[in-house]
Amino acid sequence: MNPIDFGQISVAAYVFFFLSILATACELAFAFLENELGRKTAKCFCVGCLGLMAVAWVPRAWPIYVGAFLGTIGDAFLLKKHKVWPMVLGTFSFFVGHVFYIAFYAMAVHFPWWIYVAFAVFYVLFCLIAYGPMHKIIKQPQMAFGGTIYFGILVLDFLFAAAACFFGAFDYLFLAALGGVCFIASDCFLVYTSYVKDMKRRDFYIMATYVMAQALIIVGACLTFVKGI
Repeated sequence: MNPIDFGQISVAAYVFFFLSILATACELAFAFLENELGRKTAKCFCVGCLGLMAVAWVPRAWPIYVGAFLGTIGDAFLLKKHKVWPMVLGTFSFFVGHVFYIAFYAMAVHFPWWIYVAFAVFYVLFCLIAYGPMHKIIKQPQMAFGGTIYFGILVLDFLFAAAACFFGAFDYLFLAALGGVCFIASDCFLVYTSYVKDMKRRDFYIMATYVMAQALIIVGACLTFVKGI
């Protein structure tokens, strides 16, 4: 594994990274205290600053920060997650963001052709099988269908990151694979507390796992790009 020269990282990248940490600390503190105004104010800065960090650090690795900025747009829409259209638009933004993350994994590793075929078949089967259980949780058929499509790409994101590790990019993309696990955990908790049973300080747990997921994916991808793909 080639060592990363952290001294070569731009000052701007460090600044945005620490701003993301600061925003996340504020977000989690406000979420724990159930201060809605403070939580909503800090929310979009957490991943937005990670996206700006990626721009300053690896400007040519555009799928990374495009995915991060789409996540930030999704965060903004989900400030009103109890309304249908903000939820739909936010979910769509996250969906497209995961597509860009997957595009980066395809850039990082030259997958054999059968991986794409196998994962495409898996995605279709996953959506067909998962729709029934999803519909039992989310009663509206259209929302359940959209949720199934979204969770399919979420799992696919994790599988591509894990496959990238297996096919030679383990050095840093294992962080992205861990991020995929955190993403799944965060969104499962979001669905459970939104449609099954609400919980005290739910936004604290959702955001803790969500920001961890985005940070692991973005930092892991940036380190992989710097190493050389």
